[in-house]
Amino acid sequence: SAPGGTYQWYDAAFGGNFLATGASFTTPPITAQVIYYVETTVNGCTSSRAAVIVTLISNPTVIGASICAGNTAALRASGADSYTWYDAPSGGNVVGTGATFVTPVLPVNTTYYLQGVTKGCASPLIPVTVDVTPPPQAPTVAAATICSGGVTTLHASVPAGSIDWFAAPAGGTSLITSADFTTPPLAATTTYYVQNTLNCCTSVRTPVTVTVSAIPTAPVVPPPPAVCAGSTVTVTPTG
Repeated sequence: SAPGGTYQWYDAAFGGNFLATGASFTTPPITAQVIYYVETTVNGCTSSRAAVIVTLISNPTVIGASICAGNTAALRASGADSYTWYDAPSGGNVVGTGATFVTPVLPVNTTYYLQGVTKGCASPLIPVTVDVTPPPQAPTVAAATICSGGVTTLHASVPAGSIDWFAAPAGGTSLITSADFTTPPLAATTTYYVQNTLNCCTSVRTPVTVTVSAIPTAPVVPPPPAVCAGSTVTVTPTG
C-alpha cells in the first residue's frame, strides 16, 4: 500500500527475477525464511524496492534425556503455545500434554514424539529419545557362618564398578565403599545388602546372609572315681 502506482514484485533487491505485478502477491509455498522486494511506478518514475520479510513460525525445541534403567525421565519443550506428546511417529497415542512430560519407568531406550502448535501452526512430530543405560552387574558374594559374638569379612566381586554395603534392601546410608566388608560382632543371624555402581547407574542389591550359630553350653562331667596312681579312668561328659 502507498504511494499507489503500479507495483512490481521481485526476488532480489536489485535486478533479480520479476515475480508479479499488482498490490497483492501470493507467494509459492514457504519452507524457509525468504525476502521479497516490491517497487512502484508512478508517472513513469520507479521507486527503490522495499523489502518484505516472510518469517516462518519456528518449531518447538526439545532436548532428549539420559537415565539409568528403571527410572523416569522429564522431557521439557519450549517455543510453542501448546504441546502434545505421542508414543509413535504416526497414529500413536497421546501420552502427555504441556511443556513438560514425565515418562513412565523405562527399561530400554525409548523415543517419544512432540508436536507443538504456535499461532495456529502445528509443527511436524519431532522425535525425542530417552537413552537408557542398563544397570551394572550385581555383585556376587558368598554367605558366611560364624559363632555368636564373632566377626567375618565378606568379599563382593564385580567385573567393574564401585561396591557399597548397606544394612537395608533399599535406601539407607552406605556402610562402606569397598569390595570387602568386615561385620561388627554379631549375636544373631544378619543380612547385609551390597550394590554395584557403574557410569552413575546402580545395580540391584544382592542380599548376603551371615548365619550366627549359638555358643553351646559347657559340657557336664560327673566327677570320676578315685583311682590308683598309674591307672586310667574313663570320663564321660553329658549335655
